[in-house]
Amino acid sequence: ATSLSFNGKGFECFLCHREFEALRGLNDHLASAVHDDKIYMCPKQWEGCGKEFSALSVLCHHVESQKCGIRRFN
Repeated sequence: ATSLSFNGKGFECFLCHREFEALRGLNDHLASAVHDDKIYMCPKQWEGCGKEFSALSVLCHHVESQKCGIRRFN
């Protein structure tokens, strides 16, 4: 992103319209996985919730947290 992303109040993400105080914050946001395709899914066949994630590490954290009731892998 460049200084052209400034909308008068903050630096605005053109994808989700979230505003950031600094250009660096917007660039960090754009470089993160927040807008990536969600290609990982909590497996329903293991009694998971089917929620989709854009990063494998986030799916692993979801499974390890046991928030959705997914069966533990043996």
